[in-house]
Amino acid sequence: MDLEHHYRHKQHTFDAFCKRTIRNESANAFRQVRVQRDRFVSLSDLSDEGSEALATYDLYPQ
Repeated sequence: MDLEHHYRHKQHTFDAFCKRTIRNESANAFRQVRVQRDRFVSLSDLSDEGSEALATYDLYPQ
């Protein structure tokens, strides 16, 4: 195996690693967006009882 072939092999191996890493990170990002979309609820979609449970009121002395 000559030196040029060895360097070319190393470059192809590194390219494959980079592509695999980017593809996996992309899948992780899409998965995270999907989980957040399924888990989180818009405040406008809450019922009156649900929004009342999240509300806090400041009481000031008069």
